[in-house]
Amino acid sequence: MWILGRLRCSEEAVLQADRELMSLLVHNLLGNAIKYGRQYAEISVSRDDGALRLEVLDDGPGISDSELPHLFERFYRGTVAKQQAQGNGLGLSIVKRIVELHGFRISAGRRTEGGLRVSLLTPEGSWAPA
Repeated sequence: MWILGRLRCSEEAVLQADRELMSLLVHNLLGNAIKYGRQYAEISVSRDDGALRLEVLDDGPGISDSELPHLFERFYRGTVAKQQAQGNGLGLSIVKRIVELHGFRISAGRRTEGGLRVSLLTPEGSWAPA
């Protein structure tokens, strides 16, 4: 099965963050979107007032409202995740820890057209135009 990947970036920016941890963060977020996406996974980076917003979207089955609050917990795997793919429930908990270490914010939500949207927001002043 092939997944179409898209990257949208409204401008170039230099983020003040640990390179290896950010690489792991993007790897885990995109890997999750590819694992559960049906046809595509998308990463977008845009400016949000003085912050940068990184979003990862997929068109997979999504997650129920009752499971959403647990998404970033260590070893948590939603009902669909258990049925659809192998895993240990660590990927998104690692992402959350990296986010906390950098002072970023992260949230996740169901998309109206199906799938999941994970949004990461950096603090103001943590990046500069390239």
